[in-house]
This record gives sequence, C-alpha cells and structure tokens, in this order.
Amino acid sequence: MELTGKPHRCFFESSQADCSKDILEKSLQPDSTPQVNTLPLALWTARSVSPTHLPLTSYANVPKVLWKTYGQCENYGVMTGHKQAILDLQWSRDSEVIFSASADMSVASWNLETGMRLRKHIGHEEVINCLDISKRGQELLLSGSDDGYIGIWDPRQKAAIDFIDTEFPVTAVTLSEAGNEIYSGGIDNDIKVWDARKQEVIYTLRGHTDTITSLEISPDSQILLSNSHDSTVRTWDIRPFAPVDRSMRTYDGAPTGLEKNLIRASWDAKGEKICAGAGDRTVVIWDAQSGKLLYKLPGHNAVVNDVRFSPSEGPISKFNRSSTPNFSDQRFQSSPGPQTANFYLANLASDRKTR
Repeated sequence: MELTGKPHRCFFESSQADCSKDILEKSLQPDSTPQVNTLPLALWTARSVSPTHLPLTSYANVPKVLWKTYGQCENYGVMTGHKQAILDLQWSRDSEVIFSASADMSVASWNLETGMRLRKHIGHEEVINCLDISKRGQELLLSGSDDGYIGIWDPRQKAAIDFIDTEFPVTAVTLSEAGNEIYSGGIDNDIKVWDARKQEVIYTLRGHTDTITSLEISPDSQILLSNSHDSTVRTWDIRPFAPVDRSMRTYDGAPTGLEKNLIRASWDAKGEKICAGAGDRTVVIWDAQSGKLLYKLPGHNAVVNDVRFSPSEGPISKFNRSSTPNFSDQRFQSSPGPQTANFYLANLASDRKTR
C-alpha cells in the first residue's frame, strides 16, 4: 500500500517466534532532491524509542517529528526551532526532554509534551556532529563539533560549563557511566580517553586508519564500540588496569562507501550483539563475543547511516523518507547466519523510502 504526503513506518520481521531480540535500525542521509509534497528535503537522524516507546526523527531545515510505534504508527508531534540540519538526538533520562545537536552550531532542549524549545545552548563555532548524555549523577550533555571542541553543558543553563580542546574536528563522543571519562574520536583516526575532571588525555586507542564515525559504551561499561571510515567496527577494553593493547576484536562486513557519511554502530540491550549501517545499503549484525556476522539485511537503495537496537522487547518501526512512502508489512529471511530471533526493523535511508 502506497501512502503519500508524510513519512510512515512499517514493521519487518525475520523468522522464528522469539521476539526477545528487537532492533530499531535507522538509516539517514541528506538528500537535495526537491519533493512536491509535505516531506522535508533531508532526513538526517533518528533516535531509538524512549522507555515510553516514542521514536524520534529529525530532518534538515525542518522540525523534529515524534512517532508512535504501535497501531498505524502515526506522527503525533512536531518541534521546530533549528535553522539547519539536526545531526544527533538524545532523550533525557526521564524521557520528558529531548536534546538535539544541529549544523546551526547550537544544542537545544525540548519539552516532549508541549513541543516547545526550553533552551538554546550556544557556544560552538562550527557544525555540531554528535551528542551524548550522562548516565547517572547530575544530568550533563556532551557535544562534539567541527570546531575541535567537546562542549560540556548543564541542560538547565544556556551557556556551556566548559569546552575541551581536542585539536581536531570531533565526529564522535561518549561519556562513561561513572562520568569520569570522556571518549572522543575525530579525523585524526584516534580515540582519545579524557579525564573529565582534569580535561587531560589519559590514553589513546589506536587501530582505525580513517575518521571515527561513532562511539558507544557497552551496557556493562567494560567495552567501547567504535565505527570508522576504514570500514571496520572495533571493540576496545576500557576496564581499569586493562592490558596496554586494549584492542579486542574487529568486525568486517559493513563498508563505508564512497559518500563517507558518519555511519553509526550500536549495542543491543544485553551487550550480546552489535549492529551497524553500511554504504552497501545493508544493515549488518554481529555476535559481539565471537565476531561472527549473523545478519546482513538488504532492502534500502542507499546508505544506511544509523542503526539502533530497541531498548524494550516490543516491536519497533522502520523509517525512511520518500515522495511516495511505502508502508508495508512483510517477512523476510535475513542471511547469512542462523535464523534464531525476530528482528523488528525501522530505517530512514538515503533512498527516501519507508520500509
């Protein structure tokens, strides 16, 4: 069934009846093709559902959009305010506020119920590529920008608490669960681990040979996941007193492609699986422990930029943008790998189609 006029989501389900493994896969990329409908010109990022099952997507030069994941998956909320593309999103810990990072060089916070912007945080001098939020203690935001700085923000204040100079554009950033270490990656190909209090590099993780595109810490806080333009996903031992060589495993099978987008990778809720988008228009899923490629899921006609596992066990949706969004419900066998779980997939991709 073809639907026009606004983006829609649909559910894709793999084989078997065990629905305990759900992932939200989001593929996003700017597109300058004019559209003669209500869809925006570019869809840049989306964030996994909150604990209350409310996915969030955002577009270039247009509002962030909220979607329900059940029933007809209707769009129920729109938030406006950024002047340029929204490149990253984070939920607050209580799921009542949404934080956004934009190419307009600002970070913003938004009230989920009213859709109103609470604050606009100014301080960066270039595009803001990435955003992360503290996991416990005082709620803080981290932002990484092309200006080479990591911004540290208190969401209750407009001005930044501080900026950390990294010398190179920052393309990925994440904060440890304890809040004492900051992990950053950029165009120098290295991952730097910072003492958050002293703002000094503690050690550097080397192994990638191109720009770092994403960083995410495992649910048990012991392993760092990284993706890079060198077409590899890697894991690193970040436990205290780990060996000098902290590199653990390299995962192949997700090529970056010629467009060199900031493709992201993520963990599942149990730290057992890893997924990433790819420049060959697929979603790739590995077993985190063995490194075995479990699934390589086709379907898009362009780069898959961002992939997220669902934090819950309910079905999630798959986003995209098209002049005639396709809303369907179909089964497919993912391969290679054993068919042992149901995956409900939701993507936003360069091909501008909802799948």
